[in-house]
Amino acid sequence: MNIAIYTKNTPNTYSGGRFYTMFLAIAAANNHNLFYVSNVKPIFTRDFIEYDSYKNINFIINENFYFDKNISLDIILIVPDLTQDKVWFKHFYLRTLKKAYQDNAKILFINFETPNWFNKISSSKKDTSLWENWKKTVFYSDAVVSLTKIGQEYAEDFFMQKKLNHCYCYPPINQIAADKFKNSINKKNEIIIFARFLDTHKGSNQLIDILSSNLSGYTIKIVIGNGDIPEKFHTALSKKANLFSIKIKYLFKITDEQKFEEIASSKILLFLSEFEGYGYPPVEALYMGTHVVAKYLEVLNEVSQDNITYIKNIEDFKNLDFKSIFNKKIQYNKNIEIDKYSTNLNQIFDDLIKIKNRSIYKYVSLYLLRVLWYIKTSKFIYIQNIYTKIKFKNKKQNLKSTNNIMIFGTGEYAKVWTTWCKKNDKNILGYIVSTKSIKTTFLDKPVFSINEINSLDKTIIIISTINLTSALEILKSLTTVNLSDIYFFQNTIDFQKSLSLDLIVKNSLELIIIKKILDYQLKY
Repeated sequence: MNIAIYTKNTPNTYSGGRFYTMFLAIAAANNHNLFYVSNVKPIFTRDFIEYDSYKNINFIINENFYFDKNISLDIILIVPDLTQDKVWFKHFYLRTLKKAYQDNAKILFINFETPNWFNKISSSKKDTSLWENWKKTVFYSDAVVSLTKIGQEYAEDFFMQKKLNHCYCYPPINQIAADKFKNSINKKNEIIIFARFLDTHKGSNQLIDILSSNLSGYTIKIVIGNGDIPEKFHTALSKKANLFSIKIKYLFKITDEQKFEEIASSKILLFLSEFEGYGYPPVEALYMGTHVVAKYLEVLNEVSQDNITYIKNIEDFKNLDFKSIFNKKIQYNKNIEIDKYSTNLNQIFDDLIKIKNRSIYKYVSLYLLRVLWYIKTSKFIYIQNIYTKIKFKNKKQNLKSTNNIMIFGTGEYAKVWTTWCKKNDKNILGYIVSTKSIKTTFLDKPVFSINEINSLDKTIIIISTINLTSALEILKSLTTVNLSDIYFFQNTIDFQKSLSLDLIVKNSLELIIIKKILDYQLKY
């Protein structure tokens, strides 16, 4: 069969959900023609090149998720994310559905977790509207596959479609990487923790509280795949660790092999998350023969049962008898082996193909939805372009008529703007930098930090040529500055690739203006 996985990836970023897409690909490519359709090729493909089926994966990478019309698909797996942008629904989900319906391909929607489950378990809540694109897409899907049985039960309640098929399949681990270190490394006095500080339900901010005298002589290894460590947390953790003679080791964006090596050398994996759709670290640790201490979660108990030592809170961890934990015999769930997973997934594919064809109502409904989206977006773009032309005309006139100019930055683009100002008889008052360095002049003009320009003349215009991300960050720093105009130009057009840009800039007039001016090619 021809099977395609449609998924969004973020450059140079690890994510459990995105990582799982490669397991889907590796398993499906064993017996089928597998196409991996994405906006970028994920960084973690390097962790799978040793699998025999990897060479059978056809990567189709383009920003529009374009797929050859001449290749007909039998099954499409849609891997969703929580992007709420309506434009993204049209760009990703609607295009994928269109391909599936044109080919009469079966649609298997991958469910990680639903809000009715998350909000019931976690103390931090999520807006159910984040799943709105999921609900719209599932309506046109043939089946939903969840990661666990309990996940399937909540999915059935959330999506509430009588004729929608549901199943579950435990995700596997990267056995090739794991087996290189399984039973071959001596355990050390180390405790490994996977942290993510942006999501409060992960429990990472509680790590300071676990430090006590019973961990004296231990090394706490903190693995961080996404984000960074808050400075205050880092300082407080180091101070308390020194108090109890505990070493702290940070591991950033390590490969899968490095991860399993670190797990293998650890005596305990500590897992403080208060919600998981599956919970990869405990599963991987048990496979490596590393004991797991975790807050009790029903999903962990379903997958790993009593092989995990459960605690209710941090105090329970402080009072644990480590010797009794180390004497405990542990086993792992055999369903996480890649061969077993492949068998289970292929059975799901076989069952999916047997599902009856969709009703004509679904085809008509999808067609009307596409027409409606086309009308809405076309109207929006038309009005937006008129607004942009008016605003840009006024801004351009201001830029021509204003003499006093501040230039952001001291790099090559600053030199370009300097040339432009000189040719147009503009008075350059100075250059602005985020943080003032020892150098106080640039091209014979003074250099100011952002904090120093609050008192400057209101007629001053700040201009710069930078990328979109930097522009938005700079603007945040300039929100308290009472100046007439701020201009950000860009020579490249990579801002057009950011489909979430409308979401980023909504409700901000200044940012909308910046967004529209970014594509103006600087001419001097």
